[in-house]
Amino acid sequence: MLQQAPKLILLLLISVLTSCQFIKEPPVFNTWVSEEVAKVDWSQVDELPTIEPCLIFRSRALKKECFFAIISDSIYTKLLKGNNNFGLYTKIDTVHLVVTITSDNQLLFATKYNTGISEFEKQKVDSIIKNRLISFPKVYPAIKRGLPVTSNFEIPLVLLPSKKR
Repeated sequence: MLQQAPKLILLLLISVLTSCQFIKEPPVFNTWVSEEVAKVDWSQVDELPTIEPCLIFRSRALKKECFFAIISDSIYTKLLKGNNNFGLYTKIDTVHLVVTITSDNQLLFATKYNTGISEFEKQKVDSIIKNRLISFPKVYPAIKRGLPVTSNFEIPLVLLPSKKR
């Protein structure tokens, strides 16, 4: 046993020296994060936002088409139901509706107007839009690298004036 002790110590010493000095250092965390961030295409999501009826589709293109068709149809249906107060504002023919789906499944709406529209007209149209665009089916946010992310898109709303009586 004593004869093997020097061999064992030598083997242990060699393994300690080689394991600590000659193994490549792991990358610095900040460097690794920077490299990973550079690899990500932030203009694209891995999965688009979707809505309950569209979950049956596996194809990205079909899910996208289904989602935009249902959301757009729901928006137009809700805005055009009842009497169409938009016709009172002849200067406003198109409003860009910015639809935002947050990472926590909320559906938010904002409006963008062309120039030359008075604040009064904007407030009236915004009020109608806010009051009518409620009670949507559950939406699922876009997914980026396994995490839900906020996404948005614009829908141009063409406001048709009501017929003069």
